[in-house]
Amino acid sequence: MRLYKTHKTRNDFQRVITIKEEYSERYCCYKQSGPNFVIDYVISLKSNNEENVNIYCDIEEQTLAVIVSISQGIDEVIQELNLSEITLKGIDILIEKGVYRPGDFKANSYVFYTSKRLKEILFRNCLKYSRKPIKNKIEDQRISSEIIDRSKTNIANLHNDYELLKTIDLPNRNKETLYLPEYVLIQKEFLTYEAKESVTISVVANDFGYRHLNRISVSTNYDKNCVKAFSLVGEALEQLKRDCYSQGYNLGGMNIYINKAKIDYVNHKSLDLASQVYWFLKDYLLQCNEVEII
Repeated sequence: MRLYKTHKTRNDFQRVITIKEEYSERYCCYKQSGPNFVIDYVISLKSNNEENVNIYCDIEEQTLAVIVSISQGIDEVIQELNLSEITLKGIDILIEKGVYRPGDFKANSYVFYTSKRLKEILFRNCLKYSRKPIKNKIEDQRISSEIIDRSKTNIANLHNDYELLKTIDLPNRNKETLYLPEYVLIQKEFLTYEAKESVTISVVANDFGYRHLNRISVSTNYDKNCVKAFSLVGEALEQLKRDCYSQGYNLGGMNIYINKAKIDYVNHKSLDLASQVYWFLKDYLLQCNEVEII
């Protein structure tokens, strides 16, 4: 393996993505109708116990023929993370066993699909944390909030306005629990960078009885765009649960309502919405609890 490129880590962001356990897969993607392309290589991520992100590749002829395009895809991910004030830190990315077929090689396809797949790997398989100070991230974002009168509002009844419901159980496994503030309902719209896709959610703490306290409820109606957003928001919450519990915290119950959405699954930016929901809720929890890092 040889070092192909190094990205210096930015240390001025409070959101960090890194890795503890090595991850490896053979990534294959191809199209046989219309403009043909074939993408095939092995990608591995492992910790380097340093600050920077290093890209390595083997010295096989076919790998060297595709590494430029793969590296460009990785560059795009790092640039987009930086725009979202997220640092990719301490990771070696190894590219091996690349396949180069001159008749099927499309540089743009390698860039596009490498970027898409790396985002999925980072979101689903890497360690993500946010730390204080968060520079008033919540206050700086365009959100609306209202104080709920619990004597007049039953949170359970709010679900009656929605047709689709998902619940995520929250076991009481750790000593400390992270809670959202009581009586406050906030609403936030998330947009992709091109503003072609969006989702608007409302969030409120769950407090209607101990039996329902330790769960997350996600609900929406059967609008086709909201149904698509339902799976993205659900994945963001599953990741939030996994990461908080792995860092030694329980989660207090919460209700998430998907009010409206505009989703196009053909666009690979859809996962960006799930990532935005994830980081927003993590920052919100960090702000509302006496902890320094989540």
